[in-house]
Amino acid sequence: MRSAAAGLILAAVTASASPDVPTASASQSEAQTVSEVAAVSGATFNLSEVRAMHFREDTGIEGVSRLEASTTIGPDDFVFAVEETDRNESYIRMLASLAEGLRVAFPDRRTHIRQIPSRGFIDVVRAEKIPFVFATAGTMVALVNESGAVPLAARERLNTHAEESSQSAAGGLLVVDAKRRDLGSLESLEGARIAVESSVAFGPWQWLAGRLLADHHDPRKFFSEAVWRPHDVPEVLNAVLSGRADAGLISVCTFEALAAEGMIDPKAFRPAAVLKRTPGACLSSTPLYPDWTLGYMAWADGNQVRRVAAVAFSLPVNDGWRWGLRVDLSSVRSLIEALHFGPYSYLDEQTVAGFMKSHAEWFAALVAVFLFVLFHALRSRYLVRVKTQALRTALEEKERMENEARVSREQLSA
Repeated sequence: MRSAAAGLILAAVTASASPDVPTASASQSEAQTVSEVAAVSGATFNLSEVRAMHFREDTGIEGVSRLEASTTIGPDDFVFAVEETDRNESYIRMLASLAEGLRVAFPDRRTHIRQIPSRGFIDVVRAEKIPFVFATAGTMVALVNESGAVPLAARERLNTHAEESSQSAAGGLLVVDAKRRDLGSLESLEGARIAVESSVAFGPWQWLAGRLLADHHDPRKFFSEAVWRPHDVPEVLNAVLSGRADAGLISVCTFEALAAEGMIDPKAFRPAAVLKRTPGACLSSTPLYPDWTLGYMAWADGNQVRRVAAVAFSLPVNDGWRWGLRVDLSSVRSLIEALHFGPYSYLDEQTVAGFMKSHAEWFAALVAVFLFVLFHALRSRYLVRVKTQALRTALEEKERMENEARVSREQLSA
């Protein structure tokens, strides 16, 4: 039923893009092959041609044109900025699938991918006026707040029934060594050492911090130590088994996927602090939030936005994922505001401790100047006291000598 609704919306988008072009029949569309899909311009684009597309299953991000400084971009080319988190997950395959769909629908246009690290992602997008962005939900909220970006679609996971899906598919799972019977609940992990996939992007660490806040814990003080493993899930699990960490934090469904592929022994680990009644078949220790999001900037061309939207919502299911039409980032916005993360980091300045922390360099310089002035004042006062004492002694000596001279004169006069 939801797919039918999406079809109606896409049909409306198509009609607005090409009101004078008749739609091909379903039988003709189904009979088309990739070689028969003609170059589709803005004047001839319609939904029947999108539905007739056939996609290469082996398409990868390597097959997409990476945007470099010397790349020549055509006026009608599609340009995407992708938040680089050094992870090779299924969202990369979804982006590659979208690029493949654009290639099939618009063979006369190229798709360019500009991979940008999380740090500085927003600044680069604004400076280079990149029209489309593909980023984590936290970064998308920052883009909306700071640059007027508009979320277009969110990656959502299909549940058991084909017509049911869950946009809230991002979360984290805590795992401990199965031999550690003393660890299991969230409270038992207080003061423990935790191994985390290191990432500056919005991810499992922020999701876990959200749960800690909801349970009235301070995320900055709950664990005794955080062992950061740079984007390396095996190292997180190795740290747990070797005893270098008491618990490991990984993304939702990673544990199940590694166990299904035989890459880990699931009996060697035990999921900890698992929340009940979370959507989907995978265990989670945190509430689930919207996943990676596709959006466009305020300066994006309207016709290109319609083309990208029509292709994205017409793509087949990719490894259990698809593009969701409804994008609700309110839970992410509430979380990063509570954590004072990203665009809400200024909230730390509203407290004395937060203000001092954010201006530590200025306070250090001010303290240094104050100590120098204090030292100079004390030294000057000491020198003045010494010189005053010396002058007083000299005056006393002079007075004594004058008295002796006066006595001598009186004696001579007598």
